[in-house]
Amino acid sequence: MEVALMEVHFETRYCLSDNGKFIADDPSYWVPIMQYFFKQSDNIAIHCWTGEEKVNEEIRHEFTELSIKHDMYMTIYEGRLAEKIIDFLTKNPQDEDGQIKWFSIFLYLNNNCHFSSEHFGTEFHANNLNVEQFEYIKSILPKDTNFTTWD
Repeated sequence: MEVALMEVHFETRYCLSDNGKFIADDPSYWVPIMQYFFKQSDNIAIHCWTGEEKVNEEIRHEFTELSIKHDMYMTIYEGRLAEKIIDFLTKNPQDEDGQIKWFSIFLYLNNNCHFSSEHFGTEFHANNLNVEQFEYIKSILPKDTNFTTWD
C-alpha cells in the first residue's frame, strides 16, 4: 500500500511590535518543531537580514565552518548541520523583544530542502509528510495555526 505524502504550509499568529518586529503570539512551539525536523536533516541554511549586525556577528563568531554568501539584503550561512548548531539555535532562539532571531532557516536532507522556518518563526513549509507526521506537527503548534496542505 502506497503512503500518501503531502506538502504543508502553516502560519502561526503573530503581532508586530512597536519597532516592527514579528513576534509570535506563543513562540513555545518553535524549539520542539525545529528539534523534530533537525533529526531528519543533514544540512542547514540560515538567512539573516544583513543589517541585523548582532545576529550575524553571533553566527560568524560561533560557526566559522559555515560558508557565507551575500544575496541582496540577506546574509546566508550554509553547511553541515552539527549538534553545536542545533544547541545554538534552540538554547536562546529569541531576541530581547521576543522575536525568533533568524529570518529563515532551511533544512536539507540529501541536498533536498524538506523544511523551512520563515518570517522569524511564524511561517513554515514541510515536504513529503505522511499523515502521522502531520498530526504530530499539529499537536505541537497552537490550535489557531493556519494549515494548507496539498499532494
